[in-house]
Amino acid sequence: MPQPGLLACLLLGLLAACTSTPPAPRPQRVTYFDLRSGARFELVNETHTGRLEQYSEVRSDAARKVQTDEVMQGLVEVLRDRGFDDQARPGPAPRAGEGESVMALEIEDGDKIEHVLGYRGMPEAELRRLLELRQDFLELYNATYGLQAVEQREGESPFQNPVGPTRKKLPKVPGGQG
Repeated sequence: MPQPGLLACLLLGLLAACTSTPPAPRPQRVTYFDLRSGARFELVNETHTGRLEQYSEVRSDAARKVQTDEVMQGLVEVLRDRGFDDQARPGPAPRAGEGESVMALEIEDGDKIEHVLGYRGMPEAELRRLLELRQDFLELYNATYGLQAVEQREGESPFQNPVGPTRKKLPKVPGGQG
């Protein structure tokens, strides 16, 4: 039976939280690393980094997005409920693909940091669970609005091909139009 989507789970969690006194917020951060490409995607709560603090400065990349305390608390709970703790190791994830490592998912919850590492040849059930956790995280990351200004070097563009496809200019035909 397919599991409900992450956003639906977060919505149910938020509705339940509205009926009780929430615990005091603590700094939370969830980061996904693709160790093959060096890509990093990060969500933090407002207690970790305020929106004004994050988005008012020009930064080297736009990998970090800020979410509300309640939504981040729900994300961490969903990841833990779906098996993060079963595979978690203490401490921060490696920042480079050390040999067989291909991806990592890291949770900073208050003063505790844990990670799950994906590697070549890992048991299929563990890999499947990690891929589901990654999908849950990326679903919320992609739904989170970000307004980060990033540094741009001379001749660089934030877009793959800002001009679009180009055509070769044809030589003018003598006596023709064009």
